[in-house]
Amino acid sequence: MALGYSLISGKVSVSSVTYGPGVTNTITALVEGVKGSTPMVLLCGDTDVLDRQNPQNISQREFIAVTGAGFEPIRSADTAAEDIARAFVAPSSSGGLSLRTSPMISIGRMSPTSPLWSVCATVAASEDLDNAIGMISAAKRPVIVAGRGAASPGAKVALLRLAERIGAPVATTLKGKDLFAGEPFNLGIMGTARLPARVDVILASDCIIAFGASLNDLTISRGTFAKEKRIIQINQDPTAISKNVVANAGLVGDCAEVTDLIVHWLDEAEIPLSEFRSPELAERLAAQFATRSPIADNGDGTVDFRDALHQLDRILPCKPPVRTAATSDLQRA
Repeated sequence: MALGYSLISGKVSVSSVTYGPGVTNTITALVEGVKGSTPMVLLCGDTDVLDRQNPQNISQREFIAVTGAGFEPIRSADTAAEDIARAFVAPSSSGGLSLRTSPMISIGRMSPTSPLWSVCATVAASEDLDNAIGMISAAKRPVIVAGRGAASPGAKVALLRLAERIGAPVATTLKGKDLFAGEPFNLGIMGTARLPARVDVILASDCIIAFGASLNDLTISRGTFAKEKRIIQINQDPTAISKNVVANAGLVGDCAEVTDLIVHWLDEAEIPLSEFRSPELAERLAAQFATRSPIADNGDGTVDFRDALHQLDRILPCKPPVRTAATSDLQRA
């Protein structure tokens, strides 16, 4: 439920379970949350330090650590607000929050004025930034790819500005789906769930500029889409850069702010836009979006998963994913 809430709302979700077996039942969701950088906090109980023989007593920190999630214990009632706030410091990832039995009795002593941290984004200013701008300047056929980490209204506006500035078509990962819906040079989803008609555009590109995307094996189609291309990754989570494919340049920072910085230096250097965008490409993409591929007849009573996805996409309402700012989530917390 927490995973679904975060993916649909873009907000940090909070789920609570009991200690012991309640925690062990969350391992699948925790792993998925970590792998997908889904912002959620798991609030779990814990046994009293004096109750060593409790049948529900397990090493919860170690259990949660093997999933890759963070872990923050609530040390006492006096520090509860501060400890809870720490769990929201990195809302791009998942984490566990442990509450022992004894502080629960006096939880009313929490201070309502305890400080809440905000996530500080680093705007790139490094050799990698210079390299990224050089690669973008030299690219003849660049493509911009947005993941869920760039699925916010501000990032969308900035990425479309960059795309127009350099003459690049735009695409998304599966989790960034529909961010560029209706745009004339939208390639749709990049990866194994894509429509085959747009593969040739991605294959013909010479530079992929990925924002808020880890470029996993499915997104780059088992490595096919990354061959013989410069890869530039921009992500607020430094661990996502070169996580799945080695980036030629990696920039850590807010996607919108880094995009504006790139556009600024491209303008300063008077870099001309590429000719990858063209009226012919816009017409071809519009025709492909308007035409639905016929459902394949497998002859064995089964349906190809891509056909199923396309039919569900046609039936379900279209709502672009929106990721809210971490600071607003902290204020609500």
